[in-house]
Amino acid sequence: MPGRGPVPKRSEERLGHQSKADAARVERADGAAVVEQPAADPTWCRQAVALWEAMGSSGQAQYFEPSDWAEVAVAMWFLTSKVAAGRIAGQDLQALHSILSDHLVSEGARRRLRVELRRLHTTPEVAALPEGVTTLERHRSALT
Repeated sequence: MPGRGPVPKRSEERLGHQSKADAARVERADGAAVVEQPAADPTWCRQAVALWEAMGSSGQAQYFEPSDWAEVAVAMWFLTSKVAAGRIAGQDLQALHSILSDHLVSEGARRRLRVELRRLHTTPEVAALPEGVTTLERHRSALT
């Protein structure tokens, strides 16, 4: 599970001294050569299918191994079974949230592990804005 506590700032927002070792600290290991997202199970509920497809097109999917997709598939089966039952308890939502956090579904989970995804700019005007400047136009283009 990602670290506890408040969500850390993005690397460009952090102030103070960082040693070269801290700044360059990256864990590396060999994984599967190419990992394709399996097809969604046709028996899953529409919410599970939508989440599965969104995860496949999200930036963190590049880090997924076959075991990650298998674990997320179990979470989608769990979600489908709870939706079919017509009642989802808070404990069920917490269990689902825990699995999804382990797979970096939320911005907070990614930041806790120091994984930052950058959105590709869609317009030349937004791409020309200086890095680190937050503007309404940047937010507007992110929503479209």
